[in-house]
Formats: sequence, structure tokens, C-alpha cells
Amino acid sequence: MRILLPERSPMRILRAAVLGTVIAATALLATGGASAGVVSARSCDLTVTVSCRGADMHGKDLRAFDLTGADLRGANLRGVVFSHGTLANARLDGADLRGAVLHHADLRGATLRNAKLRGANLNHANFGTAPSRLRANPACGQTCQGADLTGADLNYATLSYAVLTNANLTNATLISANLYNADLTLANLTGANVSGANLNAAILYATTIAGVTWTNAICPNGQEGPYPCA
Repeated sequence: MRILLPERSPMRILRAAVLGTVIAATALLATGGASAGVVSARSCDLTVTVSCRGADMHGKDLRAFDLTGADLRGANLRGVVFSHGTLANARLDGADLRGAVLHHADLRGATLRNAKLRGANLNHANFGTAPSRLRANPACGQTCQGADLTGADLNYATLSYAVLTNANLTNATLISANLYNADLTLANLTGANVSGANLNAAILYATTIAGVTWTNAICPNGQEGPYPCA
């Protein structure tokens, strides 16, 4: 896995060098029965080619970093600042992203099964595919694959203006989440809990809503009900 800075500006080069030095100071590659590239010290050097699975990077400033395809399964990313960053096709299953700042982040094609995103800032985050492309060709399959948020904890998360087109939110919990103006075109909300969530002005075009819990949710019409919201 190769991780690249989005730009080679002096400021970003300096930030990467400092971050790499701090994290690498505690990084220790697993030995014995562990697979190569896994960090046993639960820390990770983002400047070398290793897996960051299970790494501890809580509170780090990773804004505008490009971590396309990164393996961050089970990582501690609590409070991480990743605004305007790229996590496209990243593996974040079981990761702890509570309180993380991910506004304007690119998460298209990422997997976040059972990830913890409680209280995360995901304003304008992109979890899906361009809505115009989906509406033109709803059967575009893997080329339009949205993020997998199955079972994710998105309670109290801020998702206003987020793009969740074709995303899989099966059994996700979005209690009191702010989904104002979010685009859920062709998303799968089967079994999701949106109790108390704000879906005012949200787009639910061809969204799968079987088994959704709507208690006290604000629908796209700006009202509590009628349920199911449409």
C-alpha cells in the first residue's frame, strides 16, 4: 500500500515529516505469528509501506492526506482531523472514529462496517457516487459502489450535505443524527434507526427504507411524519 501526500508543498512535507517522526518513534512491526506489516504497538508510520490495521492515531492532524485504499481496520482514529482528506476504498471496518472531523472527506467505496462514528463531523463528506450518474444508470453495479456503513454507529453525527448515494446503511444507527440536505439516492437503509434524526430537505430518491425506525425523525418535508418519510 502506497500512501501519498496530495501535494508536495513545503508545509505538507514538513507536517508529514513531523508526523512520521512522532508516530514512528513508537511504531513496532509485529513479530512471531502476526502477519507482516501489522503494527503491534498500535501505532503506525504513515510514511512507510505498512498496514495501519489496529493502529493508534487518535487526535492526529491528517487533514488533506491521501490514504486511498488504506487498511485501517480496528484503528483508533478517535478525534482525528481528516478534513478534505481522501479515504476512497479504505478499509475502516470496526475503526473508532468517534468525534473525528471528516468534513469534505472523500470516502467513496470505503468500508466502515460496525465503525464507531458517534458525534463525528461528516458535513459535505462523500460516501457515494455522483447522483446524476446514478439517476442516469441505476444498475451501474460495482462502478457505482457507495460506502459500506453496515451496522455503523452514526448517532449524533453531523452529516448535513453529505453524499450517501448508493451507500449501504443496513442496520446502522443514526439516532439524532443531522442529515439535513444529505443525498441518500439509492442508499440502503434497511433496518436502520433514524429516531430523532433531522432529514429535513434530504433526498430519499429510490432509497430502500424497509424496517427503518422513524420515531420523532424530521422528514424531508420538515415535519415529524408522516412515516415512513419519503
